[in-house]
Amino acid sequence: MPIIKADIQWKKGPKARLPQLEIGVPAITTDTLEPFVGSPNGNIQLAKQDAVEQVNQRINDIAKVNANVEVQGARGTFPVLGDRLESLSSSVAQKLNKNESGTITWAMAAQDFREQITGGNTAVVGKNAVLEINLINKAVTEKKTSFFKRGKNLFDKSTRTDGYFVNQTNGTLAASAGQTTSDFIEVDPSVNYSFLSDANTRIAYYNADKVYISGAVAPIVPVTTPLNCAFVRFSFPFSSISADVQQFEVGTTKTEYESFIGYYFDMDKMLGIKKDKLTFEVPEIMPTNNLFNVATSQDGFYVHQGNGTLVPSGGHISSDFIETLSSTQYSFVPEGNLRIVYYNDQKVFISGALNPSSPITTPSNCKFVRFSFSGLNLSPFAQKFELGSKSTPFTPYGTTIKDFLDERATDKPIINLPRILYGLVGQELNIYFDNILSTGKDTDYVFDVVCSKGQQFQDFFRITPTVAEAGLALTINVYKHNKLVTKSNHAIVVKATAVGNAITKKVLVIGDSTTANGMVVTKINENFSTDVMKVSSLGTKGTAPNKHEGISGWTARLYTTDPTSPFVFGGVFNFAQYISTNALATPDHVIINLGINDVFSFGSDPEVETKTDEMIADYNTMITSIRAFNANIKIGIALTIPPNYSQDAFAVDYGAGQTRDRYKRNNALWLQKLIRTFRNSEGSGIFLIPINASIDTRFGFESETVQVNARNSLTVTRPKANSGVHPYTPGYWQIADVYWYYLKSFEI
Repeated sequence: MPIIKADIQWKKGPKARLPQLEIGVPAITTDTLEPFVGSPNGNIQLAKQDAVEQVNQRINDIAKVNANVEVQGARGTFPVLGDRLESLSSSVAQKLNKNESGTITWAMAAQDFREQITGGNTAVVGKNAVLEINLINKAVTEKKTSFFKRGKNLFDKSTRTDGYFVNQTNGTLAASAGQTTSDFIEVDPSVNYSFLSDANTRIAYYNADKVYISGAVAPIVPVTTPLNCAFVRFSFPFSSISADVQQFEVGTTKTEYESFIGYYFDMDKMLGIKKDKLTFEVPEIMPTNNLFNVATSQDGFYVHQGNGTLVPSGGHISSDFIETLSSTQYSFVPEGNLRIVYYNDQKVFISGALNPSSPITTPSNCKFVRFSFSGLNLSPFAQKFELGSKSTPFTPYGTTIKDFLDERATDKPIINLPRILYGLVGQELNIYFDNILSTGKDTDYVFDVVCSKGQQFQDFFRITPTVAEAGLALTINVYKHNKLVTKSNHAIVVKATAVGNAITKKVLVIGDSTTANGMVVTKINENFSTDVMKVSSLGTKGTAPNKHEGISGWTARLYTTDPTSPFVFGGVFNFAQYISTNALATPDHVIINLGINDVFSFGSDPEVETKTDEMIADYNTMITSIRAFNANIKIGIALTIPPNYSQDAFAVDYGAGQTRDRYKRNNALWLQKLIRTFRNSEGSGIFLIPINASIDTRFGFESETVQVNARNSLTVTRPKANSGVHPYTPGYWQIADVYWYYLKSFEI
């Protein structure tokens, strides 16, 4: 049979339909066959007729010219070769659903043509033959892919129908105050599903055409769908079950509640697919800037600005708890009855306001907000709560499909920066463009930084803040050939020099040789020696006061499993035992800075992906143990620094053993994995520290003057030995500065 490949174009989402699917096989080659196409109106019968008539004419022309036994034998039992082609086209057409439109591009290679059309007797070479016929929409669905996942909760409360129940005897909706009914929920046949149930709960089962099959009142949970079931609807009374806690899920028991999210992309699987092995475009799921989730809102309640409790009130809508940054501006759509309340990290009430102006600034100890408004005056689908001082055009909460940014394509990089950056009044902060690219070099692109402060230079952005900023907005746009290929949005939290006055924080840094040499920890202590805030460095390595836990050449796996690891006791990573054995004080901060030795030597993306999965498991082992010892410890995940900007450094250090570009790619894939894993973990006390962005890889690694070659006395500046992945003093100081800004960011 001909080999088939798919060319899929995704148009919209988040449940991306497949408006066009092009399927092709290696093309027929013939000197005399012209390409033929279906009729432009897309009608399958006309397309088939047009194609067959054209091919018939061409094949018969060939037969007349060659008039040999081979061509005659190719007809098989058919009067003419065209009839055999007609039969094949019909067999393909019969497999298509003619009720919807799409496009197949069908082309056969010379070998396939011989085997499928002529029985292998006719050698045909030359141009391609192409047949276009209709193909149904959604021939490829979410269920038929390996890179779609479905959220646990299948009940979308935003699409429910209030004031009705589903009649279990016929599947229709019947009016009934106080009842609500789900929309059609796609299910599998003969599968167990669970949900909250009481005497007034009803369920109805439907086939693939949404034709009623059967139903039940007060069903015993779990329910089992019928053999031919494709959809269900169920209803329940608000009086006994709130839509805010209702969940419909696969399985025999109801598990912990999860908001409805529908289908979403398994990005780990998507990232495992190589672009050059695909002929289809796939979208990337990215979070929107709207923090207000309609699906988790509370209808019929407002949040009391005096105590933070919910108060029943018809027509009002209250948000769920929204995680925020402290002392940071947020915007929303104002409304006369809008209330907003601030809570600490334990969701304990701090303060509130009635009808506040937008933007608001969260209190210094705020970690969550709730707000409410009148749904009679403002649709919940028009409300927005977002970071920043200016409200932007409405976007829904959750995720949106952007143009696919292939993380392996040379012209479509990913920006490896977390959403929160750190700064300090009077101190220089740099973002070097090459450092944050997932692929290629900065010279391959044009950068446009949008920020109300700072300066954009050729290869970096620089800001030396003069005032504290709760969240200075910064956008990085990346262009190639005058086309935007990627962008990212960030906020710089800038602290005043006076914060943390008379406070001493205990800090433990775990790392490799870039920590073990002591230069970073020494500079951190020097920075704080003239600061109103102080730090105390902990660890078993180094010389007091510059203590740390850095070991040259070590990896995350060694730290978590090696018997000689300072943290491994009885074969297990045990942070509590480490503290006790070494009589150390409980740290306020633990910083983990690993990755160079872990991913350095790999030569392909799949190898790195496998290794970084293992590394994330090791990081989670460390984090779990640290938090089990003391949940108040703040854990900083340092984004591993990139290598020297020059390949010459790798020539000096590694001969021909590894290239700079390959290791830079390995480093970038690791950063992507770190950011994807921990980017929304601030509420759990885990923070990303972007030291990768702020080290000057051109001038922060040591160089020397050398003769250009043995026969030429001219000299040039080239990287010095041991400068492939190891900075020298200025580079280490830039790392220490970022730690400084990060540690100050928690203080007021």
